[in-house]
Amino acid sequence: MNDFNTIPDYGLSWLEASGDHSDIVLSTRVRLARNLQGHAFGARARVNDRQAVLAISKRFLHVPKI
Repeated sequence: MNDFNTIPDYGLSWLEASGDHSDIVLSTRVRLARNLQGHAFGARARVNDRQAVLAISKRFLHVPKI
């Protein structure tokens, strides 16, 4: 059994179950994937790798929706 009182809230008091809509649960999931050959990623990435990945990614910020 989990004791959720031991989990630190880190200022997330909005997670407390009180109010008119306290029965609603919000769930999110973030997945990070990449297919950029030749560039290190994460902790292995050097500054130049990070800058290259950022530059490549920025090209796709304004891709029109189909």
